[in-house]
Amino acid sequence: MNRRTFIALSSSCILPFSGCLNDKLDIYPLTKIFVTNKYGSEVNINITICVGDEKVYESNEEIPPNTDVKIRKNWMGDSLNYIITVSLSENNKERITTSDISNRFELQENNCIMLDFTIEANKQIAPFVTDTRCDGGSDSSLDFSE
Repeated sequence: MNRRTFIALSSSCILPFSGCLNDKLDIYPLTKIFVTNKYGSEVNINITICVGDEKVYESNEEIPPNTDVKIRKNWMGDSLNYIITVSLSENNKERITTSDISNRFELQENNCIMLDFTIEANKQIAPFVTDTRCDGGSDSSLDFSE
C-alpha cells in the first residue's frame, strides 16, 4: 500500500472519533422566543428558525418601542438543534443555536430554554437565555454574553 492511500484510510478512520470527549450529546428543548424592542422607535426585524438546512419558521415583524413579540409554536419543545437568527439588516443580526446553549450551560434536569433577543437603545441585538421549567415552573436567567 502506498503512503497516500495509507494516510487517506487513516484519516477516514480517525476523523469520526475526533473532537472533545466531554461534548454533550443532549440538546435542551426550546420552548419560547421573545424579541423585545428597547430601541426608541419602531423596528422591522426578520426572525428565522431552522432545523439543520430546513427552514421551519420565518417572519418579518414591525415591533413598536417597549413591546415584544412572542414566538411559541407546537413544534417547539423537541430536543433538536434549532438555529435562530434575528436580524435588523444584513449587517446587524444575531444567530444562536440550541446546541451552542446546551454545550455552554448545565441546566437542571427536565428544564428547557427560552430565548429573548433584545433590541437595545443603540440598536444592537442582545441575546439572553433563560433556564425554564418545561412544566411552567420558575425561570432563571443565564449569561450568554461572549
